[in-house]
Amino acid sequence: MSNNYAAIILDIQHSRTYDDEQRFYIQDKLFSIIQFINEYYSKELVKSFEFSSGDSIQALFKDVSDAFSCYCFIRNLFYPYQVRCGIGYGMLNQRILEKDYRSTNMFDGEAYHYAISALNDCKFEKYGFLLYSCNEVNDNLVNQIMSTVELLNFDHTNRQADVFDLFNLLYPLEIKYEGQNINKIANFIIDKLKQNVLTYDFDENTSNDIKDMLFDEVRYNYFRREEKFHKLFGPRFATKLNSVCSMLLKVSRHNIEKIRALGKFDEIRKLECLVFEYMKKEYRG
Repeated sequence: MSNNYAAIILDIQHSRTYDDEQRFYIQDKLFSIIQFINEYYSKELVKSFEFSSGDSIQALFKDVSDAFSCYCFIRNLFYPYQVRCGIGYGMLNQRILEKDYRSTNMFDGEAYHYAISALNDCKFEKYGFLLYSCNEVNDNLVNQIMSTVELLNFDHTNRQADVFDLFNLLYPLEIKYEGQNINKIANFIIDKLKQNVLTYDFDENTSNDIKDMLFDEVRYNYFRREEKFHKLFGPRFATKLNSVCSMLLKVSRHNIEKIRALGKFDEIRKLECLVFEYMKKEYRG
């Protein structure tokens, strides 16, 4: 069994610029998200997410790829607010791990040292994401790709950012439905979508009708087939999302298609999938 783990630390960007009322709302939103995430990733987590300070959360994963997909999910659930993320991959103090402390604040070892260093560099260099491990070559490749992703995201208009958040939450980087309460997942995501959309009138009636189509086995199999169809060009968002988002936002399908193209949604998804698959292969053992 591997002695390497992935420690992940996230904090809220620009937290000092918010007043007390805003900070309460933002922290409450983040708290609800980590309750959901701890259940959604229960099989992949060694230690669940918890607050390590007022605006910082941390957890421990078995694998880097799961820590990365979780970061992407939290980032999209937390939109329009922003988080920065440091992931560290390495060994832990096994005696502390075997002691089974409930709090990750008690943990120590390479993984946490790397994660803290990555987060600190994110703050200093104004990055949103960094991964550190003992393999600098692999880390540099991952971090350069994610830097490009950040640049593409930064160019989004407010409307493009809203629609892109919809795409990511309706079709996340990694789907973990096995053994999960699908209706509970759907309700949580739909609830967050209602909060996150700022530049459109979100159609709440349509969202209830469309929920079953999005989160049942038919939807899952449909998207898997479409992924295979587009395999030659790399992973991308399902075409079906154009229709789904046009109904949810009460705009034309052509409008969504235009936003999708100009916002380079598929190019960003391909880069994040590349990072995800690379982590699975190169960060093992």
